[in-house]
Amino acid sequence: MKLTYPDYYPAFRCSASGCEDNCCIGWEIDIDERAYADYMVQEGAFGQRLRGSIAQGEAPHFLLQGERCPFLNERNLCEIILNLGESALCEICTQHPRFHEWFGDIKESGVGLCCEEAAKLILQNDGPITFIQTETDEPADLDFEDEPLLNALLAARNMLFALLQDRRFSIWDRLTAALVFAEQLQAHLEEEAAPERIRAWVEARQAAPGVFMDKAQGQTRPAAEGTERRILGELLAFYQTLEPIDSGWPDQLGQLRTSLSTLLAERKGFLQAHRACATEYEHLAVYFVYRYMLKAVYDGDVLGKIKLMAASVLLIAWLDIAHWHAAHAFCKADQVRLAKRYSKEIEYCEENLQRFADASWEEGFLSMESLAVLLEGMAREA
Repeated sequence: MKLTYPDYYPAFRCSASGCEDNCCIGWEIDIDERAYADYMVQEGAFGQRLRGSIAQGEAPHFLLQGERCPFLNERNLCEIILNLGESALCEICTQHPRFHEWFGDIKESGVGLCCEEAAKLILQNDGPITFIQTETDEPADLDFEDEPLLNALLAARNMLFALLQDRRFSIWDRLTAALVFAEQLQAHLEEEAAPERIRAWVEARQAAPGVFMDKAQGQTRPAAEGTERRILGELLAFYQTLEPIDSGWPDQLGQLRTSLSTLLAERKGFLQAHRACATEYEHLAVYFVYRYMLKAVYDGDVLGKIKLMAASVLLIAWLDIAHWHAAHAFCKADQVRLAKRYSKEIEYCEENLQRFADASWEEGFLSMESLAVLLEGMAREA
């Protein structure tokens, strides 16, 4: 099986007790079948404690105590590891925040933005993110039947990586170009064009990627006064309706929303004082495209996934601006914390991801025109 992962992936190490947002706090921790069977036969007082700390049922999980895993001690160390060894951990504890996707004979791995150590890795480098390809001994999925479409989407994703990492243009123009490309690709998918034809179309555009940048810059124009504030307010209001993991998240979005007039007036100061953030926004865009785009092989929705990428970068940028306005300062640690919080709230709730996917086709504030207005506003003042 072919394995792909981003260049920073092998460097990930859990910071354990040093983590400021411990993943053993505030999360429901599901127990897989192997670990559950092991816990049920553990002997002695610790075995009894294990069994007494599990919510039984179709989806067994640990019973949190004050939002904490019952085996997270006062030093924020795992007592399962201390008593039974790391091999006794349930799968989610072993893997988190790593993610893996399988497509036939292809496996893709990465680390999720919701973890502060992972976020540091994703955001740390000045250069473009690259991807490593190697081989594993895992067997291929012989029942996978969409290899031609997958190959077309792989070519399209490489095209998007090239567009998003072309630093001759502003990050906001690059995001717009990615949307233009995705909209045209979506049209081919909806026409039910043969995958080979779609791949040929993509490869023909790889020879002249500037056409999408030209179209992106050509379709952006100053919006009527108040339009950007209205669209951004509607987008924030939508995010407020999503299922929160942290009860304070909707309030944070609400405060941002009520401060939009002030923040819009001060945006230029942030964007020009913190130009290095453009590289971090690029890395975020590449992360979202890498993690989600190939899933379109199953549902045919490329455009919705690229809208998720663009909206996510925009929302994180506005969280940055709001923090800078309130604190009169901004640093890499702030960027890590805010990007991590966004990811935790949006990416780690399937219901929220599905609601965004639906809204990307149904709501005006996520239309191509509306997203172009929001991106043009950023490009104009960057």
